[in-house]
Amino acid sequence: MLTIVPEVVVSLALTSHIYRRSDTVENHPHLAVTAYLKSPDVIVVEIRGEFDSGTVLEDSFRLEHFEWYDLTTDRIVDKTPFPGTCDPRLDMEPRNVVELTHRQPLKTYKLLDNVDPGADPVRMLEAGHKYRIMLKPQRLWWIAKTKAELFREKKVIPIEELPDPPLLRLECSDELILEVEN
Repeated sequence: MLTIVPEVVVSLALTSHIYRRSDTVENHPHLAVTAYLKSPDVIVVEIRGEFDSGTVLEDSFRLEHFEWYDLTTDRIVDKTPFPGTCDPRLDMEPRNVVELTHRQPLKTYKLLDNVDPGADPVRMLEAGHKYRIMLKPQRLWWIAKTKAELFREKKVIPIEELPDPPLLRLECSDELILEVEN
């Protein structure tokens, strides 16, 4: 049986393209990620990610999910603030997944300072520099069911009971420009 991998459209946006360190945190830019399912009608996607570092589809997405390119110095910013360690994947719980539908996009919206609670990589960026931000491709487990259909009356599903479909690839060609000022 041929499995058709769903198509998810992802877009990125900043509320401001200038990050002023002198501003109060409330005035710092927010990063928004919107995911829209083109087909099928509904899927459930695991938010752990291929390498247990989460995904941009969860509320606590991390800056490591993005490529930061310093346009001022013409080089990739290579800071790895989060080691990517999570518990072993033994079972699936409702809190480990999100439901995507073609009727309503999933939107995650984070203050840029709070994107990664384990570190503050925005503060590592240099004032007077411009940065290009792009989403790194992610591969995720998925199933063509609603959350209610997947879990029914269960609170936990052992991993060995789940199907093994081809991984869904999340990609986005959006490029955001962020200028850092003092």
